[in-house]
Amino acid sequence: MTRQPELLCFYRAISEIEDLDPDAYMENAIRAFPDLFFVPGLSSQIPRFHTPYGEIRPRLTKHLAVLNDHLTLRVARAPIHHRQRACSSVNNHRHQLRRRRAVPGRRDRMTQLRKAG
Repeated sequence: MTRQPELLCFYRAISEIEDLDPDAYMENAIRAFPDLFFVPGLSSQIPRFHTPYGEIRPRLTKHLAVLNDHLTLRVARAPIHHRQRACSSVNNHRHQLRRRRAVPGRRDRMTQLRKAG
């Protein structure tokens, strides 16, 4: 197994074959999805899914594989001005969030929904 696609398939299958717990899954994810970057401690967020981890793990692997294999290709092929626009859009959104949080007495919609629920 020296070809890259075969290695990716191997590392992606390991999670089901070995029944990896969330911590081991995230350690393996670095090899299974090499084009994605994972935040340290992400495995601690897995219990937040409503579906039990054992049931959601195959779908999680499938979705991460799609992101790794296809999204990174689309971003790489996009003209540079589209990528710059996307980055500036994200930065504008962050700036708006910071400004919104800075206004005393103002609550954002998500905070209101959380308290109501």
